[in-house]
Amino acid sequence: MPKITQNCIHIPLAALFIILLFCTLFLTGCYSTPVRHLTSDVSLLKEGVSTDNDVIVFLGRPDFEELGENGVIRWIYQDRRKSFAQKLPLIGTSFGEEGRTTVIVSLQNHIVTGIDYHTTAPDELGWQRRAE
Repeated sequence: MPKITQNCIHIPLAALFIILLFCTLFLTGCYSTPVRHLTSDVSLLKEGVSTDNDVIVFLGRPDFEELGENGVIRWIYQDRRKSFAQKLPLIGTSFGEEGRTTVIVSLQNHIVTGIDYHTTAPDELGWQRRAE
């Protein structure tokens, strides 16, 4: 029990340790990697109007970059979606396949010339496995 003497509260060292441990464990759980929203962010780009700087602002740095013909540069963005069960260590891979979103932005002379968007649901190719 805390003791109060002359307007000061004395907390036992063990209680202080427990409070610090609680804060460390639970507040660090609030941090996570930034989340990309490719589906909504790609809609902010306009072919023939948006620049490479706009692409970086809305989508960030590309995951891959390809140099095409006639000076066309393709920036490739990929996002993988996993369910809570798929994120579990050791056993997560046994809960099915992850979904994927791919965006390919084509640039020429620093201007967006094309945007390709493709998404794959986790069970999209399930019909092939059942037919075999």
